[in-house]
Formats: sequence, C-alpha cells, structure tokens
Amino acid sequence: IEKCHPSIKPSCVAAFSIEVSDQERLVLVQEADTRKHKKTDEIIEAIRAAVAENHELRPFAIALVRAGSIPKTSSGKIRRNTCREEYLKGKLQPVAEWRDGEAAESDYSDLAGGDSPYDHESIKQWLVTRLAARLRVEPETIDTTSPVFRYGIDSLEAVELIHDIETELNVSLSPTSFLQGLSLSDISSEIVRLRGSLPAPSASEARATYRNDAEYPLSYGQRAIWFMQQLWPESAAYNIAVPVRIRGRLDVVALKSSFQSLVDRHAALRTSFSDRDGEPSQRVEPGSEISFQVIDASRWDEEAVDERLIEESLARFDLNSTPLLKVSLLKRSDTEFILLTVAHHLIADLWSLTILMEELWRLYRANRERSVPALTPLTTEYSDYVLWQRSLMDGADGETLGTYWRHQLAGDLPALELHCDFARPPRQTHNGASQYTVIDAKLTASLERLAKSNGATLYMTLLAAYQALLYRYTFQKEILVGMPAAGRSRAEFAPVVGYFVNLIALRADLSSDPTYEELLSMTRDAVLSGLARQEYPFAALVEELRPERDLSRTPLFQTVFVLQKGKLFGDEGLSAFALGESVGRLTIDGLTVESLSLKRVVAQFDLTLMVSRIEDKLIASMQYNTDLFLPGTIERMLGHYRRVLESVIADSRAPVSQIDILDAQESKRLLLDWNRTIADYKKDVFAFQLFEEQAERRPDQIAVTCETEVITYRRLNERANQLAHRLLKSGVGPESRVSVCITPSINMIVAILACAKTGAAYIPLDPAYPASRLKYLIDESCPQAQIFDADLNDIEGEPTTNPGPILSGENLAYVIYTSGSTGEPKAVEIPHEGLMNLIAWHLREYLVTPKDRAAQIAGPAFDASVWEIWPYLAAGARISIPDADTRMSPTRLWDWLSRNRISICFIPTPLAEAMLNDEPPSNLSLRAMLVGGDKLHRAPDIELPFALINHYGPTEYSVVTTSHTVIPLEPGEQAPPIGRPISNTRVYLLDDKLQPVPIGVPGELYVGGAGLARGYQGRGDLTAERFVPDAFSGRTG
Repeated sequence: IEKCHPSIKPSCVAAFSIEVSDQERLVLVQEADTRKHKKTDEIIEAIRAAVAENHELRPFAIALVRAGSIPKTSSGKIRRNTCREEYLKGKLQPVAEWRDGEAAESDYSDLAGGDSPYDHESIKQWLVTRLAARLRVEPETIDTTSPVFRYGIDSLEAVELIHDIETELNVSLSPTSFLQGLSLSDISSEIVRLRGSLPAPSASEARATYRNDAEYPLSYGQRAIWFMQQLWPESAAYNIAVPVRIRGRLDVVALKSSFQSLVDRHAALRTSFSDRDGEPSQRVEPGSEISFQVIDASRWDEEAVDERLIEESLARFDLNSTPLLKVSLLKRSDTEFILLTVAHHLIADLWSLTILMEELWRLYRANRERSVPALTPLTTEYSDYVLWQRSLMDGADGETLGTYWRHQLAGDLPALELHCDFARPPRQTHNGASQYTVIDAKLTASLERLAKSNGATLYMTLLAAYQALLYRYTFQKEILVGMPAAGRSRAEFAPVVGYFVNLIALRADLSSDPTYEELLSMTRDAVLSGLARQEYPFAALVEELRPERDLSRTPLFQTVFVLQKGKLFGDEGLSAFALGESVGRLTIDGLTVESLSLKRVVAQFDLTLMVSRIEDKLIASMQYNTDLFLPGTIERMLGHYRRVLESVIADSRAPVSQIDILDAQESKRLLLDWNRTIADYKKDVFAFQLFEEQAERRPDQIAVTCETEVITYRRLNERANQLAHRLLKSGVGPESRVSVCITPSINMIVAILACAKTGAAYIPLDPAYPASRLKYLIDESCPQAQIFDADLNDIEGEPTTNPGPILSGENLAYVIYTSGSTGEPKAVEIPHEGLMNLIAWHLREYLVTPKDRAAQIAGPAFDASVWEIWPYLAAGARISIPDADTRMSPTRLWDWLSRNRISICFIPTPLAEAMLNDEPPSNLSLRAMLVGGDKLHRAPDIELPFALINHYGPTEYSVVTTSHTVIPLEPGEQAPPIGRPISNTRVYLLDDKLQPVPIGVPGELYVGGAGLARGYQGRGDLTAERFVPDAFSGRTG
C-alpha cells in the first residue's frame, strides 16, 4: 500500500475488521498528504487496486485522514483497536472516504453502540492470536484456561507481549503476568479491569525537558560504566564486539550507506560523553559520519585475521567523539567478507544490537533496490528514558523498589569462592575467552517438560541447575548470581537504541540442602520477584548497599546467567549470534551470514554462562576470565553443568548435595585410574633387617656423621643391638611402646634402631619441647620404657648380636604425635607394613644407592625424620646430621650441604622457601631436594641445578602420601600441586557427603592404602570417626 501512491505516508495505515451483515469486513484508515495531490479518489483507487492485487481482498471501507490523525503510541506504533473504536464512533473526521457500494446501504453505525471491542471475550481471543504468533503455533492449540507458562514462554517473549498490550489496549501489565501461573482468561479479566487506565507517567510527557537541550545527564547504568571507564581509561571492558562472516556478492557501498542511515536515525549513535568538574553528561550531535573501514585481507592467513579482529575489538573509544560505533569490513575474496561491528556499552545493549542488525539489513535491501526502507519513525529517544528513570527514582515507586532490594540483599553478601587456576590479580581484569557445549534435543525437550511440570520457565530451570553446580563447586550456603533484565518494561522504549539493560541480583539459600525441585521453586519465586522490580537501577543499589570494595571482583556477584533470545526477520538465529560462538547462520537478501567467535573477548565477570536455543537444541557458552581460569577448567565445568541437567531429569527430588555431577569416565579417572599405584614391596622383611643386611655387606662404610662424630654400619649395628638387649631385659617386645627423647645425633639413631630390633614401637619426642608438653606426651602415651641420651652410656656389656624378634607387618613400627594445631596432640599408630611401603617407594622413586649422602634435618618429633632415616639405612647410604644453628640458617645450611656433598635431602617447606630465595652454591652435589610439611607457595623463578619435589602426607599415613616434581611456573600461577599418590596409596578428594568432587574443585582429602595408620592410641571413638571405610576400593572394613 505504501508504494502505490506518492501522497501516502509510510507506516501510517490502520487495518482492522468490523462486522457487516454478519460478515467480517476489512477497513483501512490511511494518513495522506492531500495538499500535494487534491484528487483523493485517485489515492483511494490506488489503495483499492494494491489491496486487490497483493492480497486478493475487497475492502469494505477506505478512509483518508490527515497526518497525525491515527492514534499512536509515543514510539510511533499504531493503536489499531483504538483506531477501530474511533472509526465506529465517527471520531476520525476523514478528508475522504469510500465504502463498498454493495454494502453501502448496510447500517454499521450501530456497532459503535454495541458490545465494546474491549470486552473479556474479544481481548481473550486477541491474546490467543498474539501468543500463537509468538510461539508459531495454531491459535486452536492455545487453551485459555491453562497457565501461560506451560507453553514455554520466556521473559523476553513476556516483555514483547506486554508491549503489544500497552500499544494496542492502553494497559500496562507486569512482565511476570505471563510467567506466574495466570491463564489467558485471567489476564484478559485483568486487562478489562484496568482498561482505560493510563499507564505509568510517560516519558513523552516531560520530553521537552531534555529534547532540546544540548546536554543531558546519564542514566544510572551509564554513570556506573562511565566512572569505571574513567578509572581505567585504557580498558576495553565495555566494548561490545560482534564479528560475522558474510558469504556472497556483498554490495559494500550499500552496506556503508546502511550503517550511515543507522547513525542518522538513532540518536544514541550520535552521542558523545564529557564531564565538567567530574560530573558526566551526554550530548546528541546533529550529524556524525560512520566509522567504516574496508581492509584487504585476501592474502592473510586465519591467524592474521584473528589478530586484526582482536585488535579492532579491543581498540579504545574516545568518549568525547562520535560515533561510538566502529565498523570494519575485512575482504577475504569477492564472495567472502568478515564484518566486525564494535560499539561502546554506553550507547547500546544486546536489545539495541538486535534492533540495529534488523534495521541494517532492511536498509541494505532498500539501498540495493533504490527504494524507501519501511522503518517506523522514532518518536522516543534515550533522553526520554533518562528523564523517566529519574522521575521514577525521585518518586514513591522508586522508594518502594529500593526498600525491597535493600531488604533482599541485607546482611553479608558472600563472594563466589570458586577455585581458580591462577592467583586472583589485585585489580579485576577483563581478559576473556569462551567455550561452549551442546545440550542435545532429547535433553532439551526433557528440560522443557520439567520446567512446565514445576510451573517454571526454561530460564528458571537452567538457572537453578547452574546454582546447583556452583554449590557443588564451592559448598557455599548462599550463592549470588546476576540476571540481566531488558530494562524496557514500557513499550515506548522498545525501538530505542541505548543502554537499558539492568542487572538483578538473585540470592539462593542452600543451607537446608534443598532438593532440586525445591531449589527450582525458590529460583522461580526469586526470578519473578526480580522481574517485577527490575526497574530499580543496579548501579543505585550498589551505591546504597556499599558492599566492602574489592577491586579484584565485581560487587555483589561475580557470575551471571543469561538465556539469550533474539529474532531477526522471524528467525531464531540471532540468539546464536549473541553467544559469540561460531554456531549461528542466517540467510539475508541472498547472503549467508555466519556468527564468529573471537579468540579473545571481554569478560565482565569471572564467569558468564549464556544459553541459547538453536532449532531443537541448546548451546551453553561459558565466557570466562583467562587471568583466573584455564581452558581445561571451563571445558570440565561445562561438562559438569550438562551432567547436572541430566541428573535432575533422572531425579529432580534428590537433594542438591546428592546430584551426580560426574560422568562415568571422570569417576573412573578420579577413583580408579589415578589410584593405580600397586607396586611390589617386601612384606615379610622389616626395616631394621634391611639395615642389618647393609651392616653385613659394607660393615666399614660410614653410616652416620654428626658434626665431628662418625660411625660405621658395623659399629652402629653393634651399639643398637646392645641397647636392644638392655630393653628386652626390661620386658620390652612387640606392641610395646618406647619413648625416645634425644636430640638429633648418632645416639638418637642408635635408640630408634634398638627399639625396632626389640619389635617395640618407638615414640620420638623432642627434648626441645617445654617440660610441660613432654610430661603430657609421656603421661598420655604410657611408654613401657623411656630412652634418654644418658641411657646409652651404660650398654657396653650387652651382647652385640642381632636380637631377631618375631613380627608381622601389622605390628606397630612407631607411634608419633600430631602437631595439635587443631586441638590436643593425638598419638598415631603406624604399623611396619606402612613403613616398609614408604622405604620401598622411596628407594625406587629416588634411585637411592650406597653412594648417596642424605641429611637428617627435621626435628625428631616430626614424622619426616622417619623418612630421613630408614630408607637410607636400608640402602647402605650415609646420613649426615647438622648442628641446631645450621638447621635454622638458610645460608649456613646451603654451605653445609655443599661441604658435606649431600646428594639428596629433605628440607621442611618454610626453610626450603627461605633457602630458594638465595642462589644455590655452584659446587653443590645435590640432585634432589625433597620438601613437605607445609604448603609450598610458589615454584622457583629459575631452573635449579637439582630436582625440587613437593610432598604431602598427614601424620595418619606413613609420612608421604603424594609427591610432585616442581618446575618453574609463569608469574601469576597458583602454588605447585601436592602431586599424585605414591605406591600402594589411594587418594580421594571428597565433599562432606563423601562423594568425589570434580577435577579442580576443592574438597577434603581422604587417603588409604598400605601406609594408613592403625588409628589413634587410646582414642577408639576418634579412630572410628576419622578412619572410615573406603567405599571406592572394593574392600570391606
């Protein structure tokens, strides 16, 4: 119709039906400029001909009215039902009118006085038509008595329907009307009740305040972005980059002209920002030339293309200049182009980009056809929104909204404590990347059914699953996730380009370990409440709550969940483009447009999970901060998210803590593959016997040195035998306990060997302990005998032969006390089987030979001393013991290690870290430095002339449980790991329900295997509590 006559005003026709002689007949009301063309009959005839030719319809009436006569919203949308009502009541005052001669005599004027077109039934049927169109189903399939959410409507579709209702029926509803269980019949009744009421104060009512001003203030959201940009002016954190690949014969001139038309049409694209005395303002320029560059990339490889795309996408905008929109067109060939559109967040959001992309291609088609594009004139600008928002915040509604949000977010707001692969930088960075996974059609359909059965939307269902995943990753009782809202609750803002999006903080309480269905119900309520109050600016809320500022994190929440939704010419494909992944494809005007992913993106938050529906599947894309997470971590996290979705479909009534997030392959890796540590070791030979064999083989080889003292293997064996015989006379034997309270020396090693030769378990005590602590330990352990340094002065008359006790691997080898850092020290009982496994592993792992020289540096009550002594005596190597002052000085210890030609030694971690701050001597014989006993905070910055091996082991295991060879790491990486289990050892990382946690997720370390202690001496209750059955080993007990 618009093209049939030059006097017709485009986008200014109202088409509606009326009942004439029991038939529905078409009426057209058209605005026309009759000043230029006086012959109105020609205009009417042109319209009749166009309708007949293109639609095969015969109108009942055509009315021409003056420009501005047709009722419209402030955004320019035609109110068709209002126009119909005024036409029937004769209020339109047409300048010319034609009626079908065959029905001219019919009296239709009485329709105006009949039933109102806004009665309940009419509105209900109108709603059915609109909902069916949105869902692309037949109207007959819509049940007006069923809750609307059962049709899978989402929040964006709800907003669009609300806009339709406001435009056509002049009634404002909350977007949650379509999401909270109401039927179309219920909504129709509510519209009838509200019919005729004015919507909330329109922005257009006060439009003159800013419309003609050169400058106007920023919205709350814009202010937050502007201040952050001033704080970090070189940051590209607020750049929105959309790359697409275009295949086909692209008209570059038409494309550039189309972008220019967008700049001319939308005030936001001609807006610049400045400040006076720190107060920002924005200004709409009357004109601005599009930044459009064509780059010949025909000879570039993909790496060069990626680098250029990243460079352009991260280029800084000058906020004082326009436009804050840049277009780069990389020409790969005559039929392949890459189009990169970059906008600053101050002037656009995702909804805005949807508007721009749809209008761009309409303009492109019109430019190629040399026709006038069919774009609705804009009557609302972003300045109207700013004014409306300020009016809202200054009024009673703003105070009510603020009170609600302050109550919702009162108290401590915990930061999301996800384990990171890198140390968190002191100031938040925005270096990002993304990965995605596909949720197949079968699972997607199951999720939609689950949502409907729980009165929820797909968004709520997916969000609850994400909250469950975060809980299983952190076990925090409260989880805060951000939810973006369109921020366009009023229809007049729907076609406006600008920054409207608002973030909503959703707080989930999981302290009661709810089932998934219970969590979904809570999430549903939170989402509905948030959407109903989405107009309160997130930036204002942050200012009011004043959370403790942490420059390394975003305030209130550090992760956001988004269900992307977008339409382009009725195609669902645009939502795939919003993901920023290479998964979307559209065909537009003979061109194939494909979405592209950037190798580097801007990460506004630690994690942003974006889900989009493409055909019958879902694509879940995780955008992450690369300064915090490795790609492998995100890949696993997406897999776990998919597994959560599968688990809740299988059993939605399971507690969140019991949701299975590991698939069979990962479970096998964690529980079986990484615990395949079986290795042979001598179970019928004991540590002291291995020493005795060495004393026979190399009797004259030096066994131990301590300062100026030296003792051979023969003499060490003889002295130990003498003390052992003395102990046997006192009744000591297998399962007896003997305390050894001697400073590190040859005598200490003699005493330890003597205890073992009697079959008794020795209890190492440190003479340096306070007397009160020593008394407590001796009284608590009840040793059958005690050995002090002086007791070795009177053993010369005893036999020097090997006693030869009868033992089994289950007999105790030693009893050692925990540090007591978590309470009173506990006496841990370690059997010979564990000690022998430690010795066999150590000799095999570190290839210890009689030529090695080891050091004994740890305190005697530290279980590492067990490790420093037995493996080397079993191998025939030499043990050297430094004096106390040397053990405490990194510099002196380096010198001592060099002078004594130590080849392998254990150094307690804190001491090792202090030593590694200095450069090692050049003449070291050291080939391996073993560390343990505390966290190793960082790896060395340089290559060392020896191997550095990190170890971990609780006192309840025979010294060592895991080991890891440390290599120099890049700056910013986390502390070195503790490694993998040693021989015949099983290690599990479990949650508080004794379930394995995923790779990379913190948990409680559980150990089992040959080195496990018997328990706590005299503490059966605590032993039963701490020593639990291994549910994963396949063994009982």
